Amino acid sequence: MEKSREERVRPTVEGTEDRAVEQELIRDARRGDKAAFGRLIRRHQKRLFRFVYGLVGTFDQTEDVVQEAFVKAYSANV
Repeated sequence: MEKSREERVRPTVEGTEDRAVEQELIRDARRGDKAAFGRLIRRHQKRLFRFVYGLVGTFDQTEDVVQEAFVKAYSANV
């Protein structure tokens, strides 16, 4: 049975915990924790890659754009 829109959008306990973990990783990364930043990259790189690929349309350009985005994000916190 397919979930209703409300069921798909409604935050769950797991989603709330996930957001708490996300906020903790962001806070730690801003404080210079390289491992936390690495975890953030692993959590988001596939989704960002798919999004950018939809805009750019080539694998090589997408890799470059995604890498540059993460480098800029890291540099902004150093």
